[in-house]
Amino acid sequence: MNYQGVIIKESLTNKDILKDLQILNTRIEKVTPRHKTPWLKKWTLHSIEVSKNDMPKIAKRISKSLDISHGHWYACLLYTSPSPRDRTRSRMPSSA
Repeated sequence: MNYQGVIIKESLTNKDILKDLQILNTRIEKVTPRHKTPWLKKWTLHSIEVSKNDMPKIAKRISKSLDISHGHWYACLLYTSPSPRDRTRSRMPSSA
C-alpha cells in the first residue's frame, strides 16, 4: 500500500530528495500564465510513489525542501490503496 503524487522539481530548494524517491515517470511542461510562476520557463513533473512506511520521513523532507521564496508550493501524496467502501458492491437498492 503506497502513496503516489507529483513533485515539481523546480519547487525544491534541495533536489537531493529526488534520489531517494521512486520516480515512476517524468514529463516537462511549459509554464503558462495560468501556472502563476513567471520566474520559471518550465516545470519538471516527477510522478512518484512512496511506501506507507517511508511516508512520514519523506513528507517531512519534502516540506523542508519546498522553495518558499516566491510564495508557497503545496505537497500532496495520495494513498493508492482502495478504501473498504471501494471493495464493496453498490449500495443502490435493487429496486432503484
